[in-house]
Amino acid sequence: MSGTTNLSAQDIANKVYGTHGGTLDGAGTGTLGLNKVGGRYEKLSALTPQGTLKEVVAWFDDKGVLVPHEENLQLDGQTTVAGSGVGTWATGLGRFKYAQIFVDVSLATGTSPTLDLYLDSRLDGTTVYNAAHLTQITAAIQYSVQLSKANLAGQIDVSADAGAGTARSMGGADDLRVRRSIGGTSPQFTFKTWVHLIG
Repeated sequence: MSGTTNLSAQDIANKVYGTHGGTLDGAGTGTLGLNKVGGRYEKLSALTPQGTLKEVVAWFDDKGVLVPHEENLQLDGQTTVAGSGVGTWATGLGRFKYAQIFVDVSLATGTSPTLDLYLDSRLDGTTVYNAAHLTQITAAIQYSVQLSKANLAGQIDVSADAGAGTARSMGGADDLRVRRSIGGTSPQFTFKTWVHLIG
């Protein structure tokens, strides 16, 4: 069907309601889980990749976002950093059950450079706890960390940072940020951090 734009249910939702948070990627392409808490059902006409028209039954939450849905957010877009610091909080993420964090370290320079990256979260907007601590980085590398709120039970002491290479089995709360600690002689690191959220 030359000249025809194929729209998914999420594409249509975005045009009607706008997006939530960051850039949506791949939402509405699988089996829809219908959450019956707030919001409403909608019947949408959508074109398949083959160009055929089909009716999709979807559930929208009270903010007009298709449930479940996925979003990609850039948590930390540093170019080159030479010292320790904290990134900006990404807020309003409490609705998501899964967070897949991707760290891309493209450059490490200096003598014996070290980079410790921490993924922090907070539930009440004030009290910060450490959800994950990546294995210490000394060279260009890519890491992926998954946080999940599914099927969790038990008690975890979060009064101190997690050990290196540890993701705590508690997921993230409403907010996420990246914190970094850099060591070595004249160290510099170039890296970016993204989070793929699934609701």
